Amino acid sequence: MLLVVYDNVSFNLKGMKMTPRMQAASEGNKFYEGSQCKNCGSTKKATMNATCVICSNKRSALYVNQQRQKIKELIKKANGG
Repeated sequence: MLLVVYDNVSFNLKGMKMTPRMQAASEGNKFYEGSQCKNCGSTKKATMNATCVICSNKRSALYVNQQRQKIKELIKKANGG
């Protein structure tokens, strides 16, 4: 994608203003500074799906801990306890 920069604002060939996410994707960055997250207030977003990086990491950690707890309970149950 060819970019045109005019007065520090990037445009693509169709003349559309590029969003920070589009700029990050064209530069090959994994993260960009976007709008503020409504949950945690962070502005760091993932370029791939525009999710908040901090909230995404918290959800992942919570899911892993829940799965570990389930496995522990199954092992305990299988051992007769």
